Order: sequence, then C-alpha cells, then structure tokens
Amino acid sequence: MSVVSISARNLYICEDPDEPAIFPGSIETGIPKFIEHNFNYPRDAWVADNVEWIRVSMIIDTKGKVVQVEDIKNLKNDKAVRSDLKDEIKRVLGKMTWYPANKDGNPVNHRGVLTIALQRMREYCVPIGLETIDKNVNQVINNLRQDKLNYDERESAENVLEEAVKIFPYKISSVIAYSTLESSFGKVDNAIQIMDKCWEKYQKRDPSIKYNYRDTLNVKIPDTFRYVPRKGIWVAIMRALQHEFNSSSFSDSAFSDVMSLIDKRIVDGKLYEIESEKDAQLRQRRMEMLRRSMVNEWIGVGIVDRTTPTWEKVTRTYSVDEISDGLMYWSDRGRIENAQVAQLKNLIRDERRAMYSGKNAKKESQLNLFGAKAFAIWMQEGDEGLDRFLAQIRAGEPSKQLLKYLSKLEKNMAENAALLSDRRAVLESLACLVPPEGTDVAGVKAFYDRRKAAEKVFPLKWLMK
Repeated sequence: MSVVSISARNLYICEDPDEPAIFPGSIETGIPKFIEHNFNYPRDAWVADNVEWIRVSMIIDTKGKVVQVEDIKNLKNDKAVRSDLKDEIKRVLGKMTWYPANKDGNPVNHRGVLTIALQRMREYCVPIGLETIDKNVNQVINNLRQDKLNYDERESAENVLEEAVKIFPYKISSVIAYSTLESSFGKVDNAIQIMDKCWEKYQKRDPSIKYNYRDTLNVKIPDTFRYVPRKGIWVAIMRALQHEFNSSSFSDSAFSDVMSLIDKRIVDGKLYEIESEKDAQLRQRRMEMLRRSMVNEWIGVGIVDRTTPTWEKVTRTYSVDEISDGLMYWSDRGRIENAQVAQLKNLIRDERRAMYSGKNAKKESQLNLFGAKAFAIWMQEGDEGLDRFLAQIRAGEPSKQLLKYLSKLEKNMAENAALLSDRRAVLESLACLVPPEGTDVAGVKAFYDRRKAAEKVFPLKWLMK
C-alpha cells in the first residue's frame, strides 16, 4: 500500500504551470467519490475532535502521484489534525493518481491545495467509514421501539446507544433513545444528564453561529445540516419530560426553556421550511428597505461614519432580525428620531405581537408550533393549564386556520380521553423508550397505545421528523 512521505524532498516545483494538476472526474464524482470509497475515519480521532473538513497542501509529481504532504489542517480552526487522522489521510492520498500539471506541454511537479470533506452531509455529519455503526444504531433503535428485544438484549442495546452517542453526539434520535432507555432502566441521573448535555450542545449549533470556513470554501453549507429548529424544540421537550418524569427540582426551569424556545420560533418563524418564490422576494424587499433605513439613520445621527471601524459592519448585508433589533434599540434610546423609522419600528412590533397571538398563523409549520406549545403546557400543568392556554388564544385574534387547528386538537383529545386520562402514565410512555421489566402483556399494549394517542393529538411526529 502506498503511503505518502511527509519528509522533505528536493523537487523542482513549477509555481506557474499552464494547467494545474487535475483529478479525474467532476466536482461531484471525482475527489468526493474517491474519498468516500477509500477513507476510513479513525473512530478515536472523530470522537476527540469532530474534524469535518481539512485543507491539504501537497506536491503532485510528473506521474500524477502525491509524493509529499506539506501540511494538513482542520479547515474550521486552521489547527493541525491528530496523528491517526493524518496517517489515514496520507494513506488515501497515496492511492490517488492525478493528471499531472504541465508547462509548455511537459508534465511538471506542482504544489496543490486540496479541501476535503470527511463526512457525508445529512441532517448531521456521518464520518466516512463509520456509516456501518450508524446503520447498526438505527436498527437497534427500531427494534427497541417495536419492542422486539427481551430484557437482556435491551441491556446490550444500551451499550450500543452509549457508544453511538459518543460518535454521533448531534444525532438526536440516538441521544433521545439512549436517554429514554436509561429512564426505562431507572437510571434517573444519567437520563437527565444525557438530555441536559444534548440541550446545551444542540443550541450551540444554531444557524446564527457562522462558520468561517464556509467563506473559504466559497460554498454555503445548508444550515439544516447543522441545526434543525423542529428538532431543537423536540430536544427541549424531551429534556423537560425527563426532568418531570424523574421528579427533578429543575423541571419548571426545563419547561420554561421549552416555552421560551417555542415562543421565539413562533415570533421569528425560523423553521427553515421551503418558502415560495413570492415569499422569498417579499422578504428580500423588506430586508433591503429596513437595511437602507437603518444605515441612513445611523449615519445621519452620527452613530457611525465612513471613518469609523464599524462602517464595514454597518454596511454589510444584515438579516431582517438584526436590522429590526438595531432599529428598535437605537430608536428606543432616542438616538434615531425619524417618522419613517418610528413607523417601521411599530410595524415590526405589531408583526411580532400578531405572530405571538396566532393572528398570522396560517401555514402548517406555524400551526404546529402552537400545537407543540399546547403539548408542553399539558404535560406540565395538565388539563387546566391546557384549557387556559386555548382560552387565551381564542380571546385574542387568532387566524381562522389556527382556530380550526385547535378545534381539531380538542376533538382528538376527547376521542383519546381514555388513553390520556392518566397524564403520569402518558409521561412514562414518552420519557421511557420501553415498558419497565416485568410489565404484563396488557400493560405493554397500554404503554404503546398511550404514546400513539399523544402523537395523534399533538404534533410530536412533526417535531421528530
């Protein structure tokens, strides 16, 4: 097996070839496919650093072989990678055969810089070479949910899930399955700790956090690969259910986090659903209008000018939220006094109030957010809390679509009243992956029937998908 040497060699390097070295195939089928077929991510390296993209500086000789590796860096932070990962990358590079660079019609040694993705991009990152582990975990989770494993096999599945969470810390299905299995076994502290840690980490994956290496790649990595807002809510809810089921003193705090997150998504609408072309154009026009108003007013009142360091920041492209918050912040402090800006500020506030009250809730995703909030309130406060929430919405100015949605929710609630009458039992069916050991046949059936009833009434499957 050819392994690339990293030691220095006395090679003449052509710095200005007529044509650089080229790897066979297109952008989609060339290097990416070769890496997928040959690279095996060292497990310990992935668990330790989660390096997703690397930049390699190397020398390709006149025969199209990589004969020297000068540098391997993590593209995200420009730091060196672990030795085991470096060795694997060098091994794979040693197998590559390029079309060599040429100068005046002759092949020449050429220094190339290569950016490589080390994972398959899905809703989370699957390290290349560790897909089998991912597949096995999915099978274990499916068997547990369908109650196909006996108690001893469940204990073995616990080890598989524990390992999977270490390797795929952002795969929500594995984390939740592991936590709910621990609750099934009565391992209270671990069940709560798993969800607390998941909540903390997953919130940091919010798409408002920008990764510098995206600009370097000149490729926009879709935010849904990093953070799925629906699942962010689901993580918050499952964390709260674990605290509630296991009688944690932080239960109220966990539910407060759920309400805060749902309310934020109701107001800002950031669920990253596919929008229509008309909606996209309307949003862009609104953003440009707000941007112009903000920049003009900031300059007009002397907050910034072309000589200040913040000028470049002010004139860059802002999101609607950034512009809205900026306008309101400075206007509230009396630094911007302009009728147009005041009108915009009031329109923004009115829009947010309308979103919060359900006046603008018309799309399925918007309606489901109110359903998710209804579920969280019911799990924390019971029927009285749910009735109070529904009455509060109806007393405002909810859309016709939301009124219809809530009426259907109440109808489904009534139809499943027998299964949902014991809220503690429903909580158990959601906080525990499988029934406790020794549960009789009727108890097992009731356990799963309660879960299905909750999923029928509330948009739980929507949150999980």
